[in-house]
Amino acid sequence: MIEAVHSAIFLQLTKGVDGYFSSYIRVIDLVLAFFIIWGAYKGFKRGFIVEIISLITFLLLIYGVFFAITVLFNKADQSTFNTPKGIRFGTFFLFFVIISLALKTFGRIIQNKIDYSVFDDFDNYMAMILGGLKYATFMSILLGLLKAIGFEFSQEIVSDTHLYPLLIAYQDWLVGAGATIAPTIGTIHEDMLRMLK
Repeated sequence: MIEAVHSAIFLQLTKGVDGYFSSYIRVIDLVLAFFIIWGAYKGFKRGFIVEIISLITFLLLIYGVFFAITVLFNKADQSTFNTPKGIRFGTFFLFFVIISLALKTFGRIIQNKIDYSVFDDFDNYMAMILGGLKYATFMSILLGLLKAIGFEFSQEIVSDTHLYPLLIAYQDWLVGAGATIAPTIGTIHEDMLRMLK
């Protein structure tokens, strides 16, 4: 009798736990959250000036390099040579990784050379926000590249996620905001989508 009562209490307490973790705390959200938190931690250690410089540098490099690659492939398409989609994606992805790694080294260099606080005691906390934003930007662009070639997680995996759709929407916002400032960004994005389909 006592064992039956204990079993009933245990079942009541654990009811819905599996469903909660499987539906709302998706592995993909945990992975994305880990990287954003890691970026925030790195930003906290580096300082606001370093983070704002590295974020702006990253966006400018991505724009410049992706623009050059897009022009190159457009020229190739106009000739007799038709570049395979795999090579196109590989090129974009390779340079994305190179820029990300180069930016990491660049951040270390300027961190050792710049020791200036903009917000005094709040400087590191502002840098923490920027660090998380920078890593979110990295991942949103990467997810955008994967989505462009048709690689998307199944609806079963992402149906209850929170961070994943936010990062996809953030990538769309980045393109829209960039196109407002420089219309060529919108053109480059459209050309990239066409090339990677």
